[in-house]
Amino acid sequence: MSYSEVKALCIGGQRIKEKMELDIDVNKLKMLEASFKNQHYTLQDR
Repeated sequence: MSYSEVKALCIGGQRIKEKMELDIDVNKLKMLEASFKNQHYTLQDR
């Protein structure tokens, strides 16, 4: 997170806060996708 993002968040930049929350959600979904694919490939190998 950059200084300007922290400053905007402290000032009350609602869009910055929303973007950060969306980024967190996207990262969680990417991890879930990777886990799913890993399990899928493991089951295929069996």
